[in-house]
Amino acid sequence: MTIGQRLRAERIARGMTLAWVAERAGVSRPHLSNIERGKCSGIAGPGFLIVQAVAQVIGLSVGELKPIRKPCLGPFVVQRRVK
Repeated sequence: MTIGQRLRAERIARGMTLAWVAERAGVSRPHLSNIERGKCSGIAGPGFLIVQAVAQVIGLSVGELKPIRKPCLGPFVVQRRVK
C-alpha cells in the first residue's frame, strides 16, 4: 500500500471528504486526488510538506504513513521443465 493509498484509506475511514481535507491542507482537490491515486507528477512523488499537511488534517503523523508491506510467505523454488 502506497502513501497515497494509505492517506485515502484513512481519510475515508474517518468520514472525511476529499474536498474538505484538501481545503484544510492547503492543496487543490485535484492535486490531492492525484496523490491518493499515485498520479502525482514529479520524479519523487508528492512533496514531504504536502504529505505532512494532509496527514495532519487527517489526524496522522507522517511516520504512520509508511507503506505496509505484505510479509514474504517463505522461500520459493523455481522449477523449469526441460524438453
